[in-house]
Amino acid sequence: MKRFYYKAKSGNGYLNLKSPLSKNELKDYVEITEEQFNFETYVAPHEPTAEELAAQEARAEIARLKKRLADTDYCVIKIAEGAATVEEYADVIAQRAAWRARINELL
Repeated sequence: MKRFYYKAKSGNGYLNLKSPLSKNELKDYVEITEEQFNFETYVAPHEPTAEELAAQEARAEIARLKKRLADTDYCVIKIAEGAATVEEYADVIAQRAAWRARINELL
């Protein structure tokens, strides 16, 4: 399907149409090629800054730590229900405390 590309004479916009403009409508626009339209309307992809990358890495680490906490919830539930003792899961409880501390550091 043929497309029609126009640039505003004022320089404030572009049109990408399926049908050509009428002579009356054409007074405010200049027809341009598809290549020129694509070149002039191209928006470069956003390159994240160092701060954005650091924030993204922090969010990913927080998600991993929350997953670990969720995966070890059963230990705390067993202790709460009396099916296990704190001593049996002392290492898991200490690790969970470290994970929560790290999450708080990252926030």
